[in-house]
Amino acid sequence: MIIYLETRAKNYTLTQDILRQFPQSEVIEMQHYKNLFDKTIGDYPLAPCLILAEQSPIPILETPPKYGFPGRSFFFKPSINCIFDCSYCYLKGTFKNSFPVIFVNYEVMQEQIDQKIGLLRTEGYEGQITFYASNYSDVLAIDHWTHFNQSFFPFFEKQEHVLLETRTKSANISSLLQYAKEHPVPKNIEIAFSLSPQSITTLYEKGTASLSQKLKAIQTLLTLGYRVGLRFLPLLPVENYQERYAELMQQIKAQIDITKISSIFIAPLIYNTSDYLALQKKSDLPFLSFLHQQEQGLMKMQQKYYDIFEALFTNAFPDHQILRDYQ
Repeated sequence: MIIYLETRAKNYTLTQDILRQFPQSEVIEMQHYKNLFDKTIGDYPLAPCLILAEQSPIPILETPPKYGFPGRSFFFKPSINCIFDCSYCYLKGTFKNSFPVIFVNYEVMQEQIDQKIGLLRTEGYEGQITFYASNYSDVLAIDHWTHFNQSFFPFFEKQEHVLLETRTKSANISSLLQYAKEHPVPKNIEIAFSLSPQSITTLYEKGTASLSQKLKAIQTLLTLGYRVGLRFLPLLPVENYQERYAELMQQIKAQIDITKISSIFIAPLIYNTSDYLALQKKSDLPFLSFLHQQEQGLMKMQQKYYDIFEALFTNAFPDHQILRDYQ
């Protein structure tokens, strides 16, 4: 393991804690993480590495219209790039290489989030405010390194009418189990699991937890009282689409109590045009040809696949509502 360390990030508590977790690593100091992160890396194998950096400025980005939960919503980036290797992931087009970056100045992030909440309330907005932490990485998958949950759960629990969503393809819930032993189970946090048929996970979601592992983790968290969401995203227009997703519905029905699920969203395979073109150069994924250009230059999956999935879901779970994300 090689750890690239920004000079200005050296003295943060989180930096020192992560370095202690990798005592045998080679540490290479650098002036700014973008000196490496913004470099295009060829197709040769990469040594395992991690970048520790200070995020400045702190971007709190408003979500696109109709994204996720109702109300005002924002992305923030405690880390970027993912330790998993999903072959369709938009990050392959967004970033020039796959080096994972952990931003270590959590306290400043929280100050910026707190200021954003305060500004909205001052302006008279009284509805729900949602913050999404996992759109640029899988924070739960690396929480044993980063202690994101330990730091951000108490922060968000102090807020009123504010929700934190962390989205994951991991079954790494050890930190959530430990948190529940030491604190009341948080009410302002939703752990959202992205679910796909196992055949799709095997083919296109390298390194992620198996479907059975995720379903077991979901049921464990539900039993503890965690707020858990299901995210069927991205739906992939693969061969035998209906059969694969019908089987997924039956596995969910058999393994979790869906009556305790907080929210359920579906979303298409979607790219902005630049990411789509970049991914085309890197990949020969067969389902890319099923995408077509829609409003605002986005490349989206065809409508019929939405309709098929919704029919399958309604047939399996007639009493539960499913929402469309990014519509």
